[in-house]
Amino acid sequence: MKNLFLLPVFLLLLFSCKKNEVRHVPLDPLVKATFDWHEGSYWVMQDSATGQIDSFYVWYYRNWYSLSSEDKNFEFLTVAINVVNTSDISDSLEMQIGLASDYNRSTIEFNLGKSSDLSDSTFGINGFFPCPKEYSDVSYTINGEKFEHVYLNSTDFGHYPVVPKNNLSLAVNLERGILFLACKGSIYRHTWYLLRHTIVRKP
Repeated sequence: MKNLFLLPVFLLLLFSCKKNEVRHVPLDPLVKATFDWHEGSYWVMQDSATGQIDSFYVWYYRNWYSLSSEDKNFEFLTVAINVVNTSDISDSLEMQIGLASDYNRSTIEFNLGKSSDLSDSTFGINGFFPCPKEYSDVSYTINGEKFEHVYLNSTDFGHYPVVPKNNLSLAVNLERGILFLACKGSIYRHTWYLLRHTIVRKP
């Protein structure tokens, strides 16, 4: 009889624990691996309009989880990149790429501008783009060279149509990282192509 009285208490505890169970929502593994650029990674890019050689180097990397009010633990990844004009250091820019896990996809936030302009869409290049798994099947040819598994922010993935903002075009793949970047904003107008690169990855 004593055990019967304890049974409702046990069931109450059991169901209350299940109700508050945290659900982990990680980034898609391929998406995360594609943008997994640690400090020391760099790309040497050429602006096709001017012939200017610019260096893109990673100075900040952070990967973390954040718990939502719905007891879902979403994964985030932020990479900050300095874009250095090799002939005029004062003309350098900063690029930030942020990834966030969603219920059935990952989302990319892209910013380009002066450090003080990154949150101002008038002066910087800003955009949110979905990054579904289907991009692993996309190929892209740049200057006669064909690349596989390319993420393109201007590609239509059916359920996830992408509308480029501020005329931004970005091509990234797993092996080389940034392949191509074009922006035609009110202030910043560049079209960069990859010359050489080094990507630092950590286990």
